[in-house]
Amino acid sequence: MRPRTESAAKRSMDFGDWARKQVGRLQEPVDRVRNIKPQVVYGPKGEWIVAKLLVLGYWVDVYTRIMSNQIRQGRFDSMYYIDLLAGSGLCSVQRDKRTTSDVIAGSSIVAATYCHEPFAKYILVESSPDSGQVLQERMRTLVENVSVFPCDCNECIDNVLAELTPRSHYLAFVDNEGADVKWSAMQKLIQKNGDIWITFQTSLIRRPSESSSIRQFLGLDETEQMPDDMLSYYSKKIENAGRIVKIIHVPGTRGFSYDLVFVTRSTGGGSPWLNIVDRLKERVERLNIDFIRVILDQLAGRQEDLRGLS
Repeated sequence: MRPRTESAAKRSMDFGDWARKQVGRLQEPVDRVRNIKPQVVYGPKGEWIVAKLLVLGYWVDVYTRIMSNQIRQGRFDSMYYIDLLAGSGLCSVQRDKRTTSDVIAGSSIVAATYCHEPFAKYILVESSPDSGQVLQERMRTLVENVSVFPCDCNECIDNVLAELTPRSHYLAFVDNEGADVKWSAMQKLIQKNGDIWITFQTSLIRRPSESSSIRQFLGLDETEQMPDDMLSYYSKKIENAGRIVKIIHVPGTRGFSYDLVFVTRSTGGGSPWLNIVDRLKERVERLNIDFIRVILDQLAGRQEDLRGLS
């Protein structure tokens, strides 16, 4: 993926400024789909889930601006959004020490909401048939061309990737709750043309955990010992597959944290868009809980604006 000019990168949005201006867009689609089986909601989850959804929304905006121009120039013929762990489209977020929760847009709805130009198709995988059906109904209220696969993404990855065309490009979101997507599936995804955001649950996946699921997640063979630094091992494995990796650490609270692993390909132009990722990394790693809580207050109508964000 290559920006049109260096000025395109300079025009990339500061994350804080973008959040101030755009966070309200998370609420409008929720209002449109909330009445579709309202009892089917993912969660409740902790407050820091908001950070990765905002990062995804920011990158969807950047990505679709750049890729739509690439398509016009004939480098690719279409762009797709892939979500391997899609959920039902809505998430419940519970703030610390509060009994009530807020409902916000999930990753697939974020992708449909923040795209500068629509994706050619939204390819969504959800293993729960009930959640998958609700997801399809909610997404089709917002966009056209939605394919929902009611399966385990590790088992149906070949069918998912068969949706792509030879000259297409994709943006994928892999929102692991733990060791969900096996390396065997990731390896196939990486071989195609696209960018990937992976949630790596750093504080949850710890040594000395020797479970078979973690070994399959990391792609360890029978002779390999569990690495001390699982994130570094995982990132290096992606780099050895010929990809560029950038890591954004999301700080969390009380010992909880996760990392967002960005995966992309190098281009002949030197991949200048990576400067945008570096600036995004700098901003996100300075987030604090007040930022997240102000956003939740804004979404719930408890605060009029985001002037308190830094």
